[in-house]
Amino acid sequence: RTSVGIGSTLFEINKFSITRPGHSFKVGDKFRPVGLVTASHLSAPIQEFELEVLEIFRDKFSAWQFGEIDFIDSISNLQDGKKVRFPLFFNGQLLSFEKDVTNSTSQLIDLDAVLLVFVNGVLQKPKDSYQFEGGSTFTFNEAPDSGDKVDIFFYKGQEGVDVIIKDVQETVKIGDELRVEKNDAIGISTAQTNDRIVKQILQADLVETDIYTGIGIDETNEKPVRWEKQKVDVILNGEIVSKTRSSIEPQINPTAKIIGNLTTISGVGVGQSIFVDDATAFHYEKERYSQSGDNKVDALISSGAIGVGAAVTATVSGIGSITGLTIENSGTGYSGNIAIKIAPPVGVGTTATATAIVSNGTVTSTTITNAGTGYTFTNPPQTIIEL
Repeated sequence: RTSVGIGSTLFEINKFSITRPGHSFKVGDKFRPVGLVTASHLSAPIQEFELEVLEIFRDKFSAWQFGEIDFIDSISNLQDGKKVRFPLFFNGQLLSFEKDVTNSTSQLIDLDAVLLVFVNGVLQKPKDSYQFEGGSTFTFNEAPDSGDKVDIFFYKGQEGVDVIIKDVQETVKIGDELRVEKNDAIGISTAQTNDRIVKQILQADLVETDIYTGIGIDETNEKPVRWEKQKVDVILNGEIVSKTRSSIEPQINPTAKIIGNLTTISGVGVGQSIFVDDATAFHYEKERYSQSGDNKVDALISSGAIGVGAAVTATVSGIGSITGLTIENSGTGYSGNIAIKIAPPVGVGTTATATAIVSNGTVTSTTITNAGTGYTFTNPPQTIIEL
């Protein structure tokens, strides 16, 4: 404001706005801004610009940690518009949800709430849209079409605290055959007469097989099971189950002996050749893997030398100590100095010790480090040098 009178001109702030409201104020707090320019003919403002807090506003905010969720492998390759039961795979491995029977808190978990199932982006309600009570499979009440987009998640909470993932090595697989046998130890002599094919792996220790209506089965008395791996391809629930097992894949390592010295100039043609006694074993799957017909294969050259164990005999003096070791066989394939094991004396005495000196892979001399006591020269102790 500019006022003319008494020969003076005054300026005051008549409009302002708060750019940042701040926080943690109390009603009655007063503060003044800094950095305002003062008129040039004044050393200080006539009156300071001051603000007072007349009213405050409070906000409330709540937050929580939902935890982690993970993605179950897609089931799109199994959707055919008819199938309602689907396995739960995680990173290619069958996953089974189970409670810890030794933990009372774990027994309170509602396994229905562990899965989050979406069909075409719509969250499905447990028990109404699908059934899941734990294990490695869940069942839709209505089969999804082949074109439906099904996304499945599982709630982990805090890994290592709320959930523990254990890797179980599968032995029994779909297509294998089981037969419940009798248990004479508990007085149950009834056994099944037919094998039952495993149709589903429901949990880490639970499988689904053909229905059995005979006697001798209950949920109280344990009975032994005869297990036989699948021998032929079978069709279960309209799907082909192959007998292929990674555990029974042959591990064939063809070998051949080199029959000519290998040098930098050996061989013919552009590349170098290695001449062996028989190379046919390297092409044992030539037709299956369409190996080329030029008889070229990759190979690892390794030493074929087989060490021969050395042998020494001990000489005993009249006072019962070892006075010498005679080398009967120098052996081959040794490196460094090695210990010679000497049998202890019969009765009272101390066991002798010695070392074999090696040169160019063979034992050339021996050193007695402890002559021992209590030996007899008529029955010298046995000595052994490791291979």
